[in-house]
Amino acid sequence: MIVETSTPSSDWEQLWLPLRPLASDDLKAGIYRHTRPQALGKRYIETNPRAMSNLLVVDIDHEDALLRALWDRPAWLPNAVVENPDNGHAHAVWALKEPVTRTEYARRKPLAYATAVTEALRRSVDGDQGYSGLITKNPTHESWNASWYTDKLYTLNELDEHLSTAGFMPPATWAKTRRKNPVGLGRNCSIFETARTWAYREVRHHFGDVQGLWTAINNQVHHL
Repeated sequence: MIVETSTPSSDWEQLWLPLRPLASDDLKAGIYRHTRPQALGKRYIETNPRAMSNLLVVDIDHEDALLRALWDRPAWLPNAVVENPDNGHAHAVWALKEPVTRTEYARRKPLAYATAVTEALRRSVDGDQGYSGLITKNPTHESWNASWYTDKLYTLNELDEHLSTAGFMPPATWAKTRRKNPVGLGRNCSIFETARTWAYREVRHHFGDVQGLWTAINNQVHHL
């Protein structure tokens, strides 16, 4: 039996880390940076700080999103499900015990691991493949029905174990196809890997021309 817990706003503010987040009441009108108190008054908020991710969020565009997020996973329930009362679509949120760094200086393996775990969570609910995870529904806003199910903080290894047992972890070959359309947590990692393999070939056209190689790589990275 799944029991909904009562999570006050103060608990959410401890899980939610951005200090000057992107936020909006209408995504079509654009998203802009606000102070943290101002952002908490908006319908949509930036999920994680730019330098790290401690919240893994999956977008479930189905009328039975809440049921999908809770079905057959008593040991790895989402911390919260934030539901649109008009159509039943929702964002499911899993909170990590230790944030994953995602700056350009971050180690790629933990970032790639977090990306794979997020993909497995998405597969477990048939979530939106195009969702980048940048913006999420604000669970403290009155526009949404926010349900809280656990205050447990997960490790990536723990989620991996449950998702692997359930058959949702993507195969190793998935990482290669992911590079063709980098979004979400793995964007920096995917761009680096794609540009790196491209640069190994490109260097043959710029022997003795360091500036030319730098310009070519810079243009390619921006293109990606």
